[in-house]
Amino acid sequence: MLKGIPAGFSLLLLSIPYGMTTNYVAMYAKQIGIQASTGFFFTFMALGMAVSRLFSGRLVDRGMVTQVIEAGLYLVCFCFFGLSSCGWLTTWSLQWTTYFLFTIALLLGIGFGTMFPAYNTLFVNLAPNNQRGTATSTYLTSWDVGIGAGMLLGGYIAEIATFKMAYLFGAALTVISLFYFRSKVAPHFHRHKLR
Repeated sequence: MLKGIPAGFSLLLLSIPYGMTTNYVAMYAKQIGIQASTGFFFTFMALGMAVSRLFSGRLVDRGMVTQVIEAGLYLVCFCFFGLSSCGWLTTWSLQWTTYFLFTIALLLGIGFGTMFPAYNTLFVNLAPNNQRGTATSTYLTSWDVGIGAGMLLGGYIAEIATFKMAYLFGAALTVISLFYFRSKVAPHFHRHKLR
């Protein structure tokens, strides 16, 4: 769906660090010396996603699609910079870095849990009724390609540098996604939305 390409690019940039996180956070935690089970990271992330569903759907139903996505983008930007900083914070306090890592997981869950349904709504609202499936396919293709690229890029960057540098790169991509969303995607959506 051509009208969804700008939003698809923004989502692709956002899903690259997500792909890095879901695949490499356990190795990153081990690399920086965190002893706690990284299974808790995913537990807190899932909890954050569940919490986000309590309020984000209502906001999207009120027509605040771009505002919900933008709020999630700000939160996710902070989280990826925080995730990268864990590599430096361990020299200060391993225990507090562990707490910070799990707090980041909770906030990442809230951020992504807020944005997922809002992005889907954005894509569907750009499509005529007979292209809703195509709109959802564009949304999921952007997401999947970004996750795949995140796995490849995260592994490559970690191999030539460290995981904290991979997450710093991911954080930079979220900032680019945020500015692209604000400057191109949101105005494009408001000009072309059908619902």
